[in-house]
Amino acid sequence: MLNKKPGFTCSEINYYAEENYGISVISQELDGERDQNFLLEAEEGIKYVLKVINPDEDESFVSAQAELLAFLNSKTGLVPELIRDKSGNIESAISGEGGQKYIARLVTYLQGCTMGLLNAKNHELILDFGKKAGTLDSILVKYYDDRFKRNFKWDLAIFEDVVSDLRGLIDDDVALGFVDNTLEEYRSILLPRAGKLRKSLVHNDLNDHNIIISSKSGPDKGKPRIAGFIDFGDMLYSYTVADAAVAMAYLMLEEDDPLQAAVTFLEGYTQSFSLKEDELAVLFTMAKMRLVISICMAAGQKKERPGDEYLLISQEAIRNSIAALENIHPLFAESAFRSVCGMCPVKGLADLEQAVKTAGSESFPLMGEKLGTENCLVLDLGTESMIIEGDPALNSPENLGDKINDLLLSSGRQYGIGQYLEPRILYSSPVFQKEAFTENQDRSVHLGIDIFAPAGAPVYAPLDSEVHIFGYNPGKLDYGNMIILKHVLEESGVFYTLYGHLSGSSIKDLHHGARIKKGEAFAAIGKPGENGGWSPHLHFQVINHFAGFDKDYPGVCKPWQSHLWELFSPDPNLILNILPVCFGRRLTIDETLKQRERYFSNALSISYKRPVKISRGWQQFLFDSEGQKYLDAYNNVPHIGHSNPEVRDAVFAQMGILNTNTRYLNDRMAEYAELLLGTFDTRLDKCFFMNSASEANELALRLAFNYTGRKDVIVLDDAYHGNTNTLIDISPYKHNGRGGSGAPPWVHTAPVPDCYRGKYKYADGEAGKKYAAYVNDIINALDTAGNAPAAFIAETCPSVGGQIIPPGGYLEEVYRHVRNAGGLCIADEVQTAFGRMGSSFYAYEEQEVVPDIVVLGKPIGNGHPLAAVVTTAEIADAFDTGMEFFSTFGGNTVSVVAGHKVLEIVLDNKYMQHASETGNILIRELGLLKEKYGLIGDVRGSGLFIGIELVRDSNTLEPATEEAAFVKERLRDMKVLIGTDGVYDNVLKIRPPIPFSKTDALVLADRLDSILHDISLTL
Repeated sequence: MLNKKPGFTCSEINYYAEENYGISVISQELDGERDQNFLLEAEEGIKYVLKVINPDEDESFVSAQAELLAFLNSKTGLVPELIRDKSGNIESAISGEGGQKYIARLVTYLQGCTMGLLNAKNHELILDFGKKAGTLDSILVKYYDDRFKRNFKWDLAIFEDVVSDLRGLIDDDVALGFVDNTLEEYRSILLPRAGKLRKSLVHNDLNDHNIIISSKSGPDKGKPRIAGFIDFGDMLYSYTVADAAVAMAYLMLEEDDPLQAAVTFLEGYTQSFSLKEDELAVLFTMAKMRLVISICMAAGQKKERPGDEYLLISQEAIRNSIAALENIHPLFAESAFRSVCGMCPVKGLADLEQAVKTAGSESFPLMGEKLGTENCLVLDLGTESMIIEGDPALNSPENLGDKINDLLLSSGRQYGIGQYLEPRILYSSPVFQKEAFTENQDRSVHLGIDIFAPAGAPVYAPLDSEVHIFGYNPGKLDYGNMIILKHVLEESGVFYTLYGHLSGSSIKDLHHGARIKKGEAFAAIGKPGENGGWSPHLHFQVINHFAGFDKDYPGVCKPWQSHLWELFSPDPNLILNILPVCFGRRLTIDETLKQRERYFSNALSISYKRPVKISRGWQQFLFDSEGQKYLDAYNNVPHIGHSNPEVRDAVFAQMGILNTNTRYLNDRMAEYAELLLGTFDTRLDKCFFMNSASEANELALRLAFNYTGRKDVIVLDDAYHGNTNTLIDISPYKHNGRGGSGAPPWVHTAPVPDCYRGKYKYADGEAGKKYAAYVNDIINALDTAGNAPAAFIAETCPSVGGQIIPPGGYLEEVYRHVRNAGGLCIADEVQTAFGRMGSSFYAYEEQEVVPDIVVLGKPIGNGHPLAAVVTTAEIADAFDTGMEFFSTFGGNTVSVVAGHKVLEIVLDNKYMQHASETGNILIRELGLLKEKYGLIGDVRGSGLFIGIELVRDSNTLEPATEEAAFVKERLRDMKVLIGTDGVYDNVLKIRPPIPFSKTDALVLADRLDSILHDISLTL
């Protein structure tokens, strides 16, 4: 059939479309295996696809296919619409060379791109694919037409015949091994169930090149979604489950976690169409069968038509995926599928767990004595543990061992117990961490129970057993020396126990099958040099099923798989019998969310559609409750990095000495004031300390009102200055937004000096003066009304307004106008102080001005509640009216010590220079992305204060709000955190902790590139 593929030229197709359909088009040939396909574009921009069908195709099948397409289009809208020719026919004839007649069919073009062109298929998209594929199958399962009963080599029901015919043509040993392994799996798993599997009409080719993705219109505008399915040429009656299997087969190709992609698809699919138990049992095997048929068919087609690259379109991806697919045991896959479909676990696994529990009730204590409350201390080694450090370098075996030993000594206990299914950040080696800042998870959930005891402590067999596996796993933080014992139950089967981190002598004289009696000391706990590099302890684990593993049996799993590993590796406490009261319980993400909803107002916002439960931070990284590591490109409050140990230690030390207020004399406050004021112009020589930026901005306004005797304030549009009533009044971002009631009469709003979206652009050398003129217009209007401004207050670089960098000369002119009218100039530097801008310590310095009042907050305490107001002696003295000023927490000794240490670190580590160098790299990379993607309208910023404005049209500047939200959510999926802001919430906001590195900048740009690539294809 391949040699009969039509061979029409584009000019012939153009003529045919005009003659038969009355449309003038320009055509372009598309890929196709057996048929010839053309993309037609009419003058008005409407697009069609013309299929010229292989003459060897059965005409009755071709007609049946057309009728089905029309039916499906009417039912789902997920397939192209058939276009009738001038005679009203949905099929027409086209003549080729020698008078050969071909059947042709014209359909509407589904706008978008094929799924195969995307860099990444995110969770929501795969769910959508599954749901819509299920919708398609829910209709096909009820549709009957004899004409679809045919003999077709892509039919999974004749898998073994196809493999037998073509296996000998495969010349790749890796591919051949995969074929043979899958054939064996087919015979053991699918063949015995073949008679129980439903059969119905199936699409049979839901591969990623037949799935159309779009984000152009509809309620999901800006978010890639499934627009529909194409290419129904492989339809036939076969196994009903075949469509799900084929879709999964191609979804799993070259995925680092192929099973998760398959499970996500099935989660969506099940919402529309349910599979039965036998179908779930064969689903994973059937997906591999599809790839095997592809390998076999490609080998045959390569021989038949060696120059056609389209025929090999999936082969490299299949070969690259073989190792990952063969690493997934069919029973593990079936368990995952049953779980997502809401079915009970595979019966054998569930029954064996009960048998283990019964056997464990009579077990001998592993350490020679019963473990309980008197001799055991259950440890918290999880994501919020006080024992574990955020800095991996501090979690050395020596440090961790010393901490645990100290805890045991102080508690009077002999053994430390590490918990089962505990998410940890301890697993920092490449053995566990391979998915840095991608959608895939690192292995972080502990599958055993740890028993911390001195090196050399004997380990006793809990039951009669024999040696099944032993060896040495050399990887860093791996098992080191390990043993797996086999336990035979009289009537219930076999289970195993695993012992990791043993001494070298434990395996020296062992042999496979060696008998070990219950209570026999058969091993000893190893030292760090022989136990994988851990503090001395025993890793004890129960195994119900090996799932294809050997001595590399996982002791740590990915969080999403933990409920599955509970079946394959159940709770070791079934054997240890430590009282459950010893163990704590961790709240799930859903439970935490429900508590938040119960105890707090919905006005308390939360980031991301899929909330992140953050457990700890370190430098520019955050860790969630499942032990997954995030790159923080958003949180500027921890200015010098999350959990900075120097700040922590300084605060802790001061807490142990004194924490009191400013009514008492103490040198700490003056010491900090001296250091802080040393970073300002000498005219700014007085300061007040507060506990929040809102409190500081309130004080700044009071200073201005008191000094000038006036009330009117000039602010910038879309500004945000805090959450008190007064600050909401001067924050258009709030009082003009949802739930706001507008500005009070004493607040006057000037336009943001935005040279991208505003009236005056970057190229206008007078833009600064022109934007400043708006402020002067307000002053003049006030003067006409007999008033004058008390103050002009602005974020030097408006942040919530969209990370705006004012044009040169703007503040100089504004300050001149305000001061000429007797007003004060307040610089809100909460977002931009302490070198974040890279080019200056405070952002206003770039404008070559000195404010009358400067407000600092958030970052100056690195998360400790601390803020400051810095002003002149004249303004400060005027505030001394006889009314006492006092803030209970403002200037307390602990807070000022925190602030002093933060500022010391900023100055000593040359963080301003670091912000400049890193920011320059990031802005350069983002500039390259702007040239590449029209969606990026503007890249602006300085240092580590950067905004990326997304627009749908570079001329109209239509804001790409939905696209910006999608980018933020996709980056969150990849474990990179940013925000969105701006008038239209279409500005990507980047302002990370200052330790954010040049490597981090490249990671962020790379992930953004990948996401924008996919969006650009679907618009």
